[in-house]
Amino acid sequence: MDFSDYVDQIEGLYLAGLGAEARKAYGEHPSPALELPRLPRRILLIAPHPDDECLMAGFPLRAQEEWGASVGVLAYGYGSDPTRQEARRKELKNSLQVLGFEEVFYESGASLSDRILAFGADAIVIPNRRDFHPTHIRCSEESWHAAQSAVARSGQPILVLETEYWGPMENPNLLIPLPPSVVKKMGRALMCHEGEIARNPYHLSLPAFLMDQQRRGSEAVSGFGQKPVPSIFAQVYRATELSPEVGS
Repeated sequence: MDFSDYVDQIEGLYLAGLGAEARKAYGEHPSPALELPRLPRRILLIAPHPDDECLMAGFPLRAQEEWGASVGVLAYGYGSDPTRQEARRKELKNSLQVLGFEEVFYESGASLSDRILAFGADAIVIPNRRDFHPTHIRCSEESWHAAQSAVARSGQPILVLETEYWGPMENPNLLIPLPPSVVKKMGRALMCHEGEIARNPYHLSLPAFLMDQQRRGSEAVSGFGQKPVPSIFAQVYRATELSPEVGS
């Protein structure tokens, strides 16, 4: 079965369980909750491993599609298995073709802060600092330090958008509803990581992963007891603006 058909079936089953009025509301697929200090135009996604660019891509995809943001992906690493690293580089390239994101490379002697500045990033997407997996945690910590350095060097603000994968993060403050078209693109890109899929067919749980974030995020972000955002899929983030004025 094609992944798009798989998402369509999940959407159909979900909507079938709702009343007519609720189905109409959910079918509208609202725009992102743009409760941001500003709309970023150049977004650098710092992926702990190849495949995380797919799992973190909800907001960047909507930013790309809806206001023309440029999105770059920098791989923090290529996994712990040296025999798989070259294949994972190729899988990443294939994934980025599906997503329509640009690959950003480390240059010899360049720091992570240098790459943020060279890309001209006004926003970065990173794992949260308690995302359980040790590589995700290291990636998060180094990215925070690099962003702070980049702000100090350039005098320009950077929006840091933290994501979750291995465990729910504390205090998310941004919920981005995702239409099925975005979920399909994320899933098709994820399927480019053939070695990881062969080890664990986790692309099949991607819709459920995004459905759970919609369930939790609707209330964790808006306030418990509030009416849920009428979207089947969503992604939660924690947005923090780093500005030179406050130095943090």
